[in-house]
Amino acid sequence: MIHSLYARLALTLTGLLLLVGILFAVLTVAATRHALVEVQQALNQDLARNLVADRNLVRDGRLDRDALAQTFHDYMVINPSIEIYLLDAGGRILAYSADPGQVKRNRVSLAPIHRFLRGGAAFPLLGDDPRSHDRRKTFSVTPLPAADAPDG
Repeated sequence: MIHSLYARLALTLTGLLLLVGILFAVLTVAATRHALVEVQQALNQDLARNLVADRNLVRDGRLDRDALAQTFHDYMVINPSIEIYLLDAGGRILAYSADPGQVKRNRVSLAPIHRFLRGGAAFPLLGDDPRSHDRRKTFSVTPLPAADAPDG
C-alpha cells in the first residue's frame, strides 16, 4: 500500500503537518514565555523603589539596617517568591532575604543594573541570578539611600 503514489503523498503530507505543528508549538511556547517575562518585569519595575519608600529603609540619608532585616523577613513571609538583595557599588552581595545556603554567588554583574537605572532599556532585561552560577533572570532595582549618592 505504501508503494502507491497516493500513500506516499499522504504519508509525506502527514509528516510535514506534524513537523509544522511541532515547530508552531515550540515557537508559541518560547514567545509566550518571553512575553510573560517581559510583562512581569514591566509591571514590577517600580517594586524595589516602592519597597524602599513604603518600608522607610532610608532614615536621615542612611540605610536603616534594622528596617532592612525586618523587610527581608516580612516579604519572605508574605511572598517567598520575591528575592531581595542589597548590593554594594561593586556588585558584591551584602545582604539578602534567602536562607543562607541558597545564594550561590558573592557578586553580580552591574551592567544590566546600570541599564535598568538609566531607563529606556527594552524588557526583559536579565541580570545574574544570585541563586545560580549561570542562570539570569528579571529584576527590579533602586539605588539606596539615594540615586545621587548610593550606598547600595
